[in-house]
Amino acid sequence: MIGFVGLVAGGSGACAAESVGVSARITPDDTILEDTPRPVRFDLLLGVSPGAGRSRVSPAEEIAVALPDGLVAVPGEALAECSEPALLDNPTYSDPATILASCADSVVGTGTASIFLGGFASAPLTDLNAILFYSGKDGSGQPTIRIYVYSALGHFGFSIVGVWKEHELLLSLPTLPSGSAMQALRLFFPGDGINRPDLGFDYSATQSRDPGFVRASCPTGEWITGAGFEMGSAEAGGGPDEKTVVKAPDDRSSCIEYLGP
Repeated sequence: MIGFVGLVAGGSGACAAESVGVSARITPDDTILEDTPRPVRFDLLLGVSPGAGRSRVSPAEEIAVALPDGLVAVPGEALAECSEPALLDNPTYSDPATILASCADSVVGTGTASIFLGGFASAPLTDLNAILFYSGKDGSGQPTIRIYVYSALGHFGFSIVGVWKEHELLLSLPTLPSGSAMQALRLFFPGDGINRPDLGFDYSATQSRDPGFVRASCPTGEWITGAGFEMGSAEAGGGPDEKTVVKAPDDRSSCIEYLGP
């Protein structure tokens, strides 16, 4: 569905059954500079793979994405802040059309996702669409995003909180319905519109309102992206302290070819 196969070839913790992976593709709109960020297309893929022979998958609760040097979020002055209560506070998030209509001027990207229903490795649900909303700045002045994810087959949605810190994108995942666990999450900045009229997702309404939201420069000649996944317990009744951090292998790509005046 979203290029997940082959992503998680490594990255397992001593106490974790899962492997995790990260992949990043940065495509400039034009040439870039060594020291001044310019608008780019940023395609980020995060994945969790069950351990061999394991029937259950631990839920990812927090993902710290180590961003490449020179990659930053720069919200445009005209970009609205999404403060829709249904997106920020509602635990069901089951009305995608209303949420999109309320925050249409805050869209900064789109995405896709898949989860393991009930945490079972044999029950992937792969139809999830995501819309990325700018939700203002936190108390430290860092840009924040809300990632609204919805499954038409499952008739449920959920919201992921993202804080774009210096050199890091911190994603906080909620407790998913029925004890489910994330399999893959793919985020596109500025993304492409989603044409799903059955969900109330119109192509033009889901296009980014700020194509320059993500920008990049090439200070070292290489873009390196990493990720650490904080995993909860896969077993029913697992305690809140039963967590482990699993680090994904770094993803590397050259940016020298994009340098220009």
